[in-house]
This record gives sequence, C-alpha cells and structure tokens, in this order.
Amino acid sequence: MFSGVSSKLEAFSWAVEAMIDLKMGRVVFEVSNRKIYDMLIHHETVPGPREWICRTRYSLLSLGVGCLNWVTSECNQVSLEIAKSVIRDRRCQSYVAFQGPVWLGARIPREASEAT
Repeated sequence: MFSGVSSKLEAFSWAVEAMIDLKMGRVVFEVSNRKIYDMLIHHETVPGPREWICRTRYSLLSLGVGCLNWVTSECNQVSLEIAKSVIRDRRCQSYVAFQGPVWLGARIPREASEAT
C-alpha cells in the first residue's frame, strides 16, 4: 500500500523512466509537490527514501540536458487533468503525447504562458 507521498514519488519515477524509454532529451519536468522537489534538489539534507532518491536522480541525469522546476498547483493543472482522465477512464497505461493530448490543446499553451 502506498502513502500519498510515496505514490507521487513512484509516479514521478515512472514519468522519468518513460522519457528515457522514449529516448527523449532536454525534458522539462515540473513538480507541484514541494516535498518531492526538495528531496531531489536538496537530497543530502532532506530526509526521504534514499534508494528512490538515488535511482531517480540517476535517471534524471541520464536524460542529458533537462531541468526540474517547482511550480504551484495552479500552474500544473494540465498534468492533473491527465491524471484524472487516467483514473476516471481506468487506463492501465497512461500516455505521453508530443505537445500533449488533443483534448487539452487550448489549455496547454495558456498554462505554459501563465507559468513563465
């Protein structure tokens, strides 16, 4: 059984691994959970599951040029909508789409411009 934080940690790891499997480079990850962000950025000083932190940091580094940003939940609504659709529609596997799913086409550029 996963706790809320450990579920989010595992989901983030899956996202990183999906980008590696798809041979993506220069990926920008945005995290709206400050605890997860701090675990990855300040890994020496923040308590957390060491094995997960080491594995995920190694995976992030293997992506080459990329970055990890902390954003407010309001600036990360597109990812929340995708997660809700996965749960609601009982998708066994989520999806990664170039420029996002079509049904969120108008919201993605708007949210991106609000985040900058």
